[in-house]
Amino acid sequence: MIRKAALADIDAITSIYDHIHTAEESGEAAIGWIRGVYPERETALAALARGDLFVQTDEVRGESVVVGTAILNQTLTEVGLNNEAYTLLLQRNDPSWLYSIDQGATTIWERWNSYTVANGYGPVSMNSFNHYAYGIVAEWMYRYMAGIVPDEANAGFRHFILAPNPDRRPTLLYSQKRITSVDAQHWSPVGAIKAAWQCDGGDEMTYVVTVPANTTATLYIPVAEGLSLMESGKDVTEGVEGVQYQGMEDGKAVCLLGSGTYSFTVGVGTKITSANEAELKGAGKVYNLSGMYVGEELKSQPRGIYLQDGKKTAK
Repeated sequence: MIRKAALADIDAITSIYDHIHTAEESGEAAIGWIRGVYPERETALAALARGDLFVQTDEVRGESVVVGTAILNQTLTEVGLNNEAYTLLLQRNDPSWLYSIDQGATTIWERWNSYTVANGYGPVSMNSFNHYAYGIVAEWMYRYMAGIVPDEANAGFRHFILAPNPDRRPTLLYSQKRITSVDAQHWSPVGAIKAAWQCDGGDEMTYVVTVPANTTATLYIPVAEGLSLMESGKDVTEGVEGVQYQGMEDGKAVCLLGSGTYSFTVGVGTKITSANEAELKGAGKVYNLSGMYVGEELKSQPRGIYLQDGKKTAK
């Protein structure tokens, strides 16, 4: 990441999109964090809030343009909002990555509004239906979900970082489900790097990784206070072949790994019990079939099928 670019550089990039409502503000905030314009976490959070990224009463969604979308989820995780990154990834309302899939997309579109149920097709002057930009949320999935991270000081993955961020959301809204497992593989110049975890919301996580021959990796994995990191049933602090325990850093165990395949088990803390929407917002309120809160009274909604008091209701 380039963290020393000037503010003028950011302005030059984002000014291209000045005509697009205020959507670019979320993207600018993300770019500002990545480029080092907002070096402090609190400043970045304030900028994200100004962009109305997801700090809303009844909806978690993302509005941004191409430049910012590429790094929205990366920024969220880096500033400590990993739960919100997962919720944004799994959002199904417009705008979102899954909205286009729900409309039948098999490729990545250029715009959030390339097609919407409400307005049909977007502007024909710039409306590719096979476009990379919004699809590069996949970088966040490899780098932050699975935890396969290049070490910028060691080009070509001769040394790399393994730093998983499991889905530990304490509340699941909008009919979303928890991501309980990830299995990723990256074909680097030195061979296949593999990383797979399982974490179902309980108090334990498993993480199985493969470090290619003639390479090394540094592992950063969250460990709850008072619990241990185990590799194939052995405590890493007591000596495990291929694993050099380096200590704890910001709530994470740090280990240097040699070539090989390792199976880690770690205690991540108290088991998560997810609250449902009725508990959070009160019974009697009305939700659409995606689980989104739409109002206090059914009679004020257009014709359709809704959820109220835990039951489907037709109007």
